[in-house]
Formats: sequence, C-alpha cells, structure tokens
Amino acid sequence: MKTRGAFVGILSLAAALGCKGPGGTAAGGPEPRGPEPAVLSGASGAVGGVAEEAEGPLARVPSTCPEGRIVRSGGNRSPEGVLWDAYRLALQPDGEATVLEFAGLFTAGTSDSHVRRNLWPRVREHAGKLVADPGRPAYVLCRSIDEPGGRVKIFVKSNDPRKSDPPTVLVREDGVWKIDVMTP
Repeated sequence: MKTRGAFVGILSLAAALGCKGPGGTAAGGPEPRGPEPAVLSGASGAVGGVAEEAEGPLARVPSTCPEGRIVRSGGNRSPEGVLWDAYRLALQPDGEATVLEFAGLFTAGTSDSHVRRNLWPRVREHAGKLVADPGRPAYVLCRSIDEPGGRVKIFVKSNDPRKSDPPTVLVREDGVWKIDVMTP
C-alpha cells in the first residue's frame, strides 16, 4: 500500500507542477512555434528576384520574382493570356456582359455562382494591385510551374507590399487554356 500511495503522490505532484514532456509543453504535445526568423525579418534566399523587406510578425512573405516577365496581351492560347484577360475584365466597369465573359475564362466544372459571389468581386478589388497601370492590364509573371496533368501554376507580382504574389492554376480544356483555381 505504501508503494501505491507514493506513486499516486508523485503523479499528483507532477501534474500540479505542469510536468513537461519531450516537446516542451505540459504533457500535451510539441511546443507551438511561430514564423521562422526569415519570415519575421523579411530575409529570403531569393535568387534573381527582388526580395521586399517584411516588417512585424504578420508581414507578407517576401516576393521572389525570378522570371519577372511582363505580360502585355491576352488570349486563350497561353495561360498567361487568359490571366491577362481576367485582369482586363476586372478593370472594366462592372456589368452583366463583363461578368459573363469573366466566368467564361473558367473551366466547365466551375460553379457560376462561385465565380459571381466569390471570385469576381475579389479579383475586381485586387486587380489594381497586380497591374502596373489600371488603364492597361499588363502584369509581371514572377514564376510559372508545370504541374501534373498538364496544369500550370502562375504567380503574379503583387504591387502591394502587404500582399503575397497570388497563384492561379490553369489547365487546357477543349484545346484552350482555362482558369481552374484562382487566388485573387
């Protein structure tokens, strides 16, 4: 009985003192970590691009723009052209015909209501931050990544120092490029 009482006493004492497990917190799991120092300081290992200095714990991840290619024209024969068309439409006055043309840039499986409610207003809100001159929808393509299944992910340079470079995923559908996933 003495052994059992001593064991219970030790467990009670350990619980009361907040016994730390191997992860550094009270027996629950690993200690939570904040952003890496490079994110907090704005330092980056960017090669061939401009790294913008970030400030504070909620600062954006520094932009890396290794390609830095300006896209000045549209069309559905290239992923870059479809994105140019999306920005061109977003910079025009809001109207039913413009929304329909914008929705036509997306894959057949994309819900029209999703485009109207979620994407259209956000792209219109942020397009001015992605083009150099709101009168012309030219944008800077930071990098392009070929993904499995013929998909292409494009990152566009954001001119807003508080925003990251948004990605858009495009795919070929019926011989032309369409937007599959867009982050406004």
